[in-house]
Amino acid sequence: MSRAAWALFPTLLVFGCTPEKTARPLESPIGHAVYVWQRLWTGEVRNALQLAAPPMDHFWVLAGELERSETQWKHVPVAVDWNALAETGKDAWCIFRIHEGGIGSEGWPEEVFARMADACLAEAHGAGMHLRGVQVDYDCPTEQLAAYGKWLRGVSDHLQGTALSITASWRPI
Repeated sequence: MSRAAWALFPTLLVFGCTPEKTARPLESPIGHAVYVWQRLWTGEVRNALQLAAPPMDHFWVLAGELERSETQWKHVPVAVDWNALAETGKDAWCIFRIHEGGIGSEGWPEEVFARMADACLAEAHGAGMHLRGVQVDYDCPTEQLAAYGKWLRGVSDHLQGTALSITASWRPI
């Protein structure tokens, strides 16, 4: 080892052996949240919620998916354990994932989507859960952005005051 390396060794040793500073959460005006993207709620998921909850402000929870089979759309609900979420003492958002092609003339009607979202909200409230609103997760093709905006306005009208959020992603043509 060279003399320069030996000279640096004590410095590295001192700084390398000092106690690690305790990490603290960043201050954020939007808060801290966790996506719970589970289709199957197991004991491990419930335990993870309890462990993750203390520093979190809320959870984003997958509540269902809309997918197209050969000729029709179907709702694939997720059996969310709203009781386990309520036990965390945190709020949540209900998320619905819409698979490709879900908006437009052959897509999911606004009023049907709103009824499905209302049923989710009622189920969560029945378990003592406070929901902040509904989020739509849809990767909208660029050529369908206008139709998507119109669809969202219709959904918002049907939800009558329930907050509506979207994921901000789209697919270019």
